[in-house]
Amino acid sequence: MLVVGFDIATNLFTAFIAAFFGALALALAIGIGVAVGLGGQDYVAENIDDWVDSAVSATKEDDVPEME
Repeated sequence: MLVVGFDIATNLFTAFIAAFFGALALALAIGIGVAVGLGGQDYVAENIDDWVDSAVSATKEDDVPEME
């Protein structure tokens, strides 16, 4: 009987450890995503006009025949 109880306790402990580290990895991924997202706002705000201008000029320079 002791072996059966030990087996159940081992399975519960393994499930707990797997859930803990899964939650830890998820929290870390969300934290990094939020930090990069909020930190990148200033960079994007400063450079978005240049990116749009270069994209517009690149599309105007392409010699793509128009469809009739």
